[in-house]
Amino acid sequence: MQREPTTTAIIPTLNGEKRVPDVLRAIGHQPQAALQDLRVIVVDNGSPPSSLRAIEAADETKALRDAGVPVEFISEPRSGASFARMRGAESTDADYLVFLDDDNVPEPDFFAVGPRAFAEFPEVGMLVSRIHASWEEPPPSAVYKRRALLAINEALGEQSITWSGDSIAPTLTAGMWVRREPFLSAVRSSRWGNLLPDRCGGSLMCGGDIEFGIRIARSGWKIRYEPDLRLQHIIPIGRTGMAYMARLIYSIARSEQTLLDRYPLTRGLGGRSRRVAANVAKLTLAPLAGLVRCDLAESVFVAAGSLGVLAGPYRLEEGAQNGG
Repeated sequence: MQREPTTTAIIPTLNGEKRVPDVLRAIGHQPQAALQDLRVIVVDNGSPPSSLRAIEAADETKALRDAGVPVEFISEPRSGASFARMRGAESTDADYLVFLDDDNVPEPDFFAVGPRAFAEFPEVGMLVSRIHASWEEPPPSAVYKRRALLAINEALGEQSITWSGDSIAPTLTAGMWVRREPFLSAVRSSRWGNLLPDRCGGSLMCGGDIEFGIRIARSGWKIRYEPDLRLQHIIPIGRTGMAYMARLIYSIARSEQTLLDRYPLTRGLGGRSRRVAANVAKLTLAPLAGLVRCDLAESVFVAAGSLGVLAGPYRLEEGAQNGG
């Protein structure tokens, strides 16, 4: 009986036939030793059948299989990236899981660094990668200064960082490594309630990455930012437009409220009433500030965030139905 690879890469996707092959190509450039201990699972989350068939027939899929890497294709009917990731996690017995989005391109040593870091730091249950932006076109300044909202965390720097206990780590599922058994134990625990679904179809509801981190940390495991785990996040021009960014900022603000309601994270934040009052003030002043700076996007983005706080937490069915 063939031994289960130590590491499984899980790639959730929705209509990703043009993106996933790039991820698979980058995986094929990993060290041979890492490839020999790797399995890849692509989890479709609501695409038409033709999309998954196109990925399975891609040259990049064939090349990985020819290199001895098992590449499997499964589906998760519940809409939401978190559910797709969980479906992948429950479909393998690997010691380590790494989540890659379908627009992530890992650096050539990515799959060697993860297992090595877990071996060196046995108290760590989750690794956070260093994510750089690969812009299709240079973004406007108002977008660039908010690039962290696009899952770009390169500003964390060259030194590792460790979080534990009740501290809230800036975890991102793009390039996130976890020990499988502790991860499943933490996220399955009934006392935590239902998972945030994260992105659902056209919705920009988010927070699933932070929720995974909260659950791991509260299970007694440490979280480590490992800057040697590097990947590129491809940012198409459509995500740097003012309309998209305003929707994203609004959705992030509401998702934050959802997390604050779900978990006891409000210490030092002054409570919801104070946050609402502060954001009413922002809404009042944002147009004036934008006029002074002649920066419409800045005003729109500030207002979007304030509106998101005023709108309050998501009802979990709402993000999927209303598109963000």
